[in-house]
Amino acid sequence: MREHVLFPSDSWTCGFCLCICHVSSPSCNQVVSQLIAESLLSKKMAKRKKDEEYRTFQQEWTEEFAFVERAGSAVCLICNDQTASMKRSNLKRHFDTHHTTFASKYPAGDSREKACQELLCRGRASQQQLRVWTQQDSNVRQRPFRW
Repeated sequence: MREHVLFPSDSWTCGFCLCICHVSSPSCNQVVSQLIAESLLSKKMAKRKKDEEYRTFQQEWTEEFAFVERAGSAVCLICNDQTASMKRSNLKRHFDTHHTTFASKYPAGDSREKACQELLCRGRASQQQLRVWTQQDSNVRQRPFRW
């Protein structure tokens, strides 16, 4: 026995008997009401899928927007702000609104790439200096105090 298959359009058309099905039609009464209910539920339940690749940090964002990835979040090399989510549009909005002078001084290309590399090197040097200071501080604390 073949099943009734409905194709949604302006009106419901049964693929089995090719009749226009309404709830009052005796041959398709249950099928129509069931498929209409399933159709409505699927429309309510359908959600936009978030692509994991879309949410991961892309290396070209470093040269394009002066951002790097640190501890699972995007950090601006210019002002050290972290973004709420790692999306290209958020990074672009931050760069365009907060760093217009940087964008005009270093247009996209080699000059911006060099400036971003310099900012990255400065950030790493300051992190290294901070590590040295904290290590020295912990060494001072470990020494016994003698009179």
